[in-house]
Amino acid sequence: MYTDKIMQAYNSYKSLTPLDISDASNKNRVDTWKDVIQYQPDEYARMVKSLCEANSLDEYVSTSYSDFDNLAIVIKTAIDAGFIKINKLGKITTDTNTGLDIKSYSNDFIFSPRSDYNQFPCDSLSADYRANYVISRYPFTDNVNIGLIGDDDFISLRLLQHSNASVLVVEKDERIIEEITKKSNSNRLIVHTADIRDDPQTKSLDTFVTDPPYTIDGAMSFILCGLKMLKEPLERKEFYVILNKTMMGMRLYELFRLLSSENILVESIKEGVSHYLLPNKFDERKRADIFLDKYKISHDALKFSSSSNMYSFKITGPVNISKLEEQINNNRIYEHYE
Repeated sequence: MYTDKIMQAYNSYKSLTPLDISDASNKNRVDTWKDVIQYQPDEYARMVKSLCEANSLDEYVSTSYSDFDNLAIVIKTAIDAGFIKINKLGKITTDTNTGLDIKSYSNDFIFSPRSDYNQFPCDSLSADYRANYVISRYPFTDNVNIGLIGDDDFISLRLLQHSNASVLVVEKDERIIEEITKKSNSNRLIVHTADIRDDPQTKSLDTFVTDPPYTIDGAMSFILCGLKMLKEPLERKEFYVILNKTMMGMRLYELFRLLSSENILVESIKEGVSHYLLPNKFDERKRADIFLDKYKISHDALKFSSSSNMYSFKITGPVNISKLEEQINNNRIYEHYE
């Protein structure tokens, strides 16, 4: 998955200890550091990516969410591997391609969302953000296999513009499938025409992204679909879920509780990064227009219906998927008020 160059640097990193464990003969301290703190390959690659993007040493440290005792050995191995140079004033220079080229995809196909499929496509800027954010989490990779559990936002077409991304889409709307396959003849794309509750056809994913119904049963169903298709071992893998905090209400924390009971924890939250236009034929548009009329506000003054957060989840231990599956009521996947 990761390039030879970054793995060679990572192997050098693994042979070192942080500055505050200067005596490598202190086996207990070293073992604890390796078990609890030492970066895994994906974490190390992200730290090197951040280093390559920083203008100065101080900027890197102040935006790293880490400490210099640990960062020093990341910096050393990055310098030794030729990723960066640092001058005596702390300025960082690099010629390395970190795989973070910002690429966008503009939809020229507009389909009428289906309410029975809970389709509520985000706008193009939001879709671009999702694709670029996810791909940025896997720098220095030759290939990362990304799942889209539902793809009415056409994130797959955006991801496929990055040469290190392979994409698997689980989607049951034939219009979306037709558009994706028509727009991309890439051999890095696989589309499964399936319901998310069907048995998985593969266990090949490195990560997945989903924008599920904003109910606990809907979110769990879409997340479990992705979990079932992740490569083993699941531990340390990361995945991304779009959720509206208000529409989930207190059930958002019940979702967190259920996932955390199986060692799946929230790692980060990107707030308000997904924006949704009001579909003309949905009741949401009608209700909004009635409200606007009451206050003599133009319908054109309101184009968006909502915004949602992107939650990154980290798998920190064994996961009993069957146990999580027992918590789902399939009759309530789209029901917000039951």
